[in-house]
Formats: sequence, structure tokens, C-alpha cells
Amino acid sequence: ADFYDSVVFSLLLEYLPCPEQRYACCGNAYDVLKSGGILIVASPDSKHVGANAKLMRSWRYALSRMGFMRIKYEKLRHIHCLVFRKCVRKDVAIRWSELQRFSEADRRYACETKIFIPQDFQATRSKEEREKLEYEETDLASAFSELPFDNETST
Repeated sequence: ADFYDSVVFSLLLEYLPCPEQRYACCGNAYDVLKSGGILIVASPDSKHVGANAKLMRSWRYALSRMGFMRIKYEKLRHIHCLVFRKCVRKDVAIRWSELQRFSEADRRYACETKIFIPQDFQATRSKEEREKLEYEETDLASAFSELPFDNETST
């Protein structure tokens, strides 16, 4: 605890399956960082800068409730780059979060204990769609078995 100057999450958070796990991961980073340490987050996104602005705002909100203040944000062509600092005085970050107002439409993003990604809000596939996808994957696998580098068919 309170040992590291920086923690880097490079394309990590989106591989954790649920918002609570992403939040817990950030909590672990908070615990191991020294006061004033930085958390660097790189997260993929190929959409335009405003497409996931609500999600990025929710990250800032949730992490400020934890005690982080965002000090840098840049949206590049395929990635969000964010830098947060662990506040020397946690109440400063919490005060910032208390001043935030969310519209009714944005309230689903504003959660103190979750880090959301776009996939969290995608509709699930129907059983028929899943079965069709499985069938297509089976066809694809069998097609690869016919390629010349397949060890079983080559001599």
C-alpha cells in the first residue's frame, strides 16, 4: 500500500467482464499508489470524440468519488488516454464529484461504484442469433482444417 508512483492500465479495463470488477481494479490501483501518484489509463475507442463522452464523464465521476482527480485527457483516433492523480486530500476529489449534475438521460452512467464501457449497454443476442453465430464459427473452423498447413492432412 502507498508504494508506487504510477500505475498503468493499458487496454486492461475493457477485458474485465463487469463494471464492479473494473471499479475494484481501480480501487486496487488507488491503494498501491503513493499520495500524489498517477493512474494512466488507455482504453480503445474508434468512434469520434463525443460518441462515448458520457462514459468518460462517468469514469471521471466514479474515480473522483474514490479520491482521484483527472489531470489529463486526450482522445486519439482509436484510443482514450487519461491520467488521474491520487489526491493528497481525498475530500478535494469528492467535493468535485458532489458538484456534478447529471441529466435524467445521463443518470444511468453516473454511478459511484462502477466503471462502464460501451459493451455494458449493448443489447444481448437472441437465442436464434447465438445459434446462427455458433454455426458460422463451426463452418469457419472446418474451412481452416482444409488449408495446406493442416498437420493431419499433410504428409
